[in-house]
Amino acid sequence: MKTFKLPIILNWLILLSIHIKSTPKNIGLHDKDLSNTLYKSKRSPNLSYIYISSLFSQIVNSLVKYYLFIQTGYKFNADINNKCLPINKYIGESGIKPHKDRDMISNNAIQKICIITIYQKGKYIFNIYPKATSSNDGKIVDNLNNYASIETKTRQCLLIDNIVHGLSGNGTRYSLTYRLI
Repeated sequence: MKTFKLPIILNWLILLSIHIKSTPKNIGLHDKDLSNTLYKSKRSPNLSYIYISSLFSQIVNSLVKYYLFIQTGYKFNADINNKCLPINKYIGESGIKPHKDRDMISNNAIQKICIITIYQKGKYIFNIYPKATSSNDGKIVDNLNNYASIETKTRQCLLIDNIVHGLSGNGTRYSLTYRLI
């Protein structure tokens, strides 16, 4: 697990891209979710997500991916990260259940994940479970006994191998996830 800070200007540009309205469109997801539409998670309470896709967000996306390459040496190339800014929004007592990421378009295996906390008010804890196992879709997990935790903060970038991970907390939090195939 590695952490580093996102420059304030990039953080501001990501937040700005959330507020630019764009027409919903099909971006090729298996579950048929459209871009620029806010969805509520079926698995994790008080979690919403949106796939931001506009000309402005694509420029911001390129800048963030370049910064991540400079910091990590990895080109985050998952299909979803080439099409949009996938933003998660947590409100109140919320989080995301332990899971293992998958590519939401190609179903290719994910090697690394970089989670960027773009805004946070309140306290959220990110957990990784190095000895856990998961189903092929990453949603059914076992052996969650052994884990490591880190408190997340605004502008924090958290780079991890794609192992089972989850988040819990209370407050308001926006995050953006980049994936390496």
